[in-house]
Amino acid sequence: PGLHGWLPMVYATAPAVAVAVLSGPMMKAGLLGWLRFLPAGGADEIATTALTLLGTAGVLLGVGVGLMQRSPGALLGYSSIAKMGLMSALFAAALASPQAAPAMLAALTLLALHHLVVKSTFFLGVAEWRRRGAAPLVLAGMLVLASTMVAVPFSGGAAVKAALGEAFDAPLSWLLTLSAVGTTLLMVRLWLLLRRRSARQGDVDGATLLW
Repeated sequence: PGLHGWLPMVYATAPAVAVAVLSGPMMKAGLLGWLRFLPAGGADEIATTALTLLGTAGVLLGVGVGLMQRSPGALLGYSSIAKMGLMSALFAAALASPQAAPAMLAALTLLALHHLVVKSTFFLGVAEWRRRGAAPLVLAGMLVLASTMVAVPFSGGAAVKAALGEAFDAPLSWLLTLSAVGTTLLMVRLWLLLRRRSARQGDVDGATLLW
């Protein structure tokens, strides 16, 4: 918290392909470093508590400021801050629980991979929205992505939610609930922003179909 004020503004203005890479693989590279080099049980209570508090602050910051954004790109940037805050707090729980760490880290990895794919595709969708406006095909694609982000039944997000619920016990259930509510609010806000732009006429081309 406090170190990534640049990120949402870059997400709002940079080329879509660059943002898709930044919001997906590059953002998860830091988490990969943690998974590789910080062994479960290797941190003391002070460190894990600090990481939990920082992660929770990231969730609150990302959701609170994200809801005030007028740009879909900036909103998705703050959404990423919130999601990485959640991952930070969950990773702290794995550090503090060596015996439960394998299941926790497996669920955390699933969360990271899901966020990597969905958020990257979200930003490619924002590029389509900027080009075609609130065209039905664009809105339909964004609705699918928003649905899996809020974990509708039978989606990838629902699978992630189930895995997290099994791996992380009651002390962190409040944080998972907070994150879920925040994500839902952000997706509703995103939908309202997307609907504000009128649709533009044009044929569906290869870029749209690929997205």
